[in-house]
Amino acid sequence: MPYYIVSTKKQMNINKFYEALDAELEEIIADASNQYVLQNKKQAEQKKGYALLIWFLKFYGQKPLNQQYITDGPEDYACDIIFSNNDPGRDEIFYVVQSKWSTAKNMDKEIEKEEFNAALTDFNTLLRGVPLSEKNEKFQEQYKKLIAHLEKNGKAKFGFFALRNYNPQINSAIEAFNKTNYPNISL
Repeated sequence: MPYYIVSTKKQMNINKFYEALDAELEEIIADASNQYVLQNKKQAEQKKGYALLIWFLKFYGQKPLNQQYITDGPEDYACDIIFSNNDPGRDEIFYVVQSKWSTAKNMDKEIEKEEFNAALTDFNTLLRGVPLSEKNEKFQEQYKKLIAHLEKNGKAKFGFFALRNYNPQINSAIEAFNKTNYPNISL
């Protein structure tokens, strides 16, 4: 079952969540330690999208030096973050995340089925070990670690992170991805 914040059982006001998240992203953008990487992001929405990746890693991944895990960039193959963590059983699990930043006017819309399916296509391309461009060094470094981990029968979790409402039309795609990649890889 996919994870999502807004549900019919326990509805969080998405506007309040967006405002709180937006304020945290502004703090990340203003943080001097992020200025070097953000200087190449010209538009405010690009900066917000990158800040969202940092926020995700800090909040969920709890990784120090989080920028090394962000693979967003030229020819990143629809993969914005690759990092590993240990589960409670102490097994190493790799996480591969694609994120989509939404502006305030779009946040109450559902995840677009076509966009989600495109991300799944790219996830499957990654899993096939297709030779990739050398242009994105961070991606290459993290991707090689992921593939080496998977070759040793390691576990990986793929995620699509978007500030949008859940779209039930993507259920069959999630089920197919999980069935095809069972037991060590899940979405």
